[in-house]
Amino acid sequence: MARILVVNDDPHIHGMLEAVLALAEHDVTMAHTGEDAMRRLRARPFDLMLLDATTSGVCGYELLELARELPDRGRMPVIAIIGTERPASGVPGTATVTKPLQIETLLGTIERALSSNQARPNRDEFHGMTHSSHGAREKHLGR
Repeated sequence: MARILVVNDDPHIHGMLEAVLALAEHDVTMAHTGEDAMRRLRARPFDLMLLDATTSGVCGYELLELARELPDRGRMPVIAIIGTERPASGVPGTATVTKPLQIETLLGTIERALSSNQARPNRDEFHGMTHSSHGAREKHLGR
């Protein structure tokens, strides 16, 4: 069983993800906004974050960058839910699944990400994003 933080603001997808991951025997914590996700990430460690790239309040990739800066969160694998086939290039430790979500594909991606992270506990820290608007994002997320 893995501790998974799900960040998604769509109530239909939110409920479906919570149910599917709980049935797969994962410890699921839900966050509706980027701000809520940051509060939860600061409060406890997670084994994986499942992140809608367009979550309200903050761009999913901005949330990813800020989460990677938290102590002991830089190696946490992240799966981004995206609307197109566009890969999350330059973002180590990030996999993608596309909408519409296919449950078997999602669960397989989660299991591969968790297995890969356990096999490589000393992953490189996140370095792929720019920090030009870092202060504004911190203020926006209540840092």
